[in-house]
Amino acid sequence: MLIFQFFFTDYDGEEVLPTQNQYASIDEIIELMQSVLIRPENFLGIVDKNDRTLQFIVNDDYSLDADIPVPDQKGSYTKTISLHEAVKLVQKQTELIQIDTIEGMAFMKW
Repeated sequence: MLIFQFFFTDYDGEEVLPTQNQYASIDEIIELMQSVLIRPENFLGIVDKNDRTLQFIVNDDYSLDADIPVPDQKGSYTKTISLHEAVKLVQKQTELIQIDTIEGMAFMKW
């Protein structure tokens, strides 16, 4: 079973910080996504064993920004998607989050 560290903030409910080192299966993370990523500004992220993060934040129009920060390049790979697309993206993850396997990601400097 594939397990990822996760974090999220639900401004209507609870929060799990990255420093809390919480882990869950892909199925559990998808359940969380479907309950957390429904309100603007809420966010959720997963972290692989190499500390690469894939995170999602809800926009005002309820679309999501998918974001993979790359600190050593001082920027992020990003793409606007739907919740349905975000769930599919997480379902397709392997042990390591791979930027080049996510179609349409564009690099943006911070």
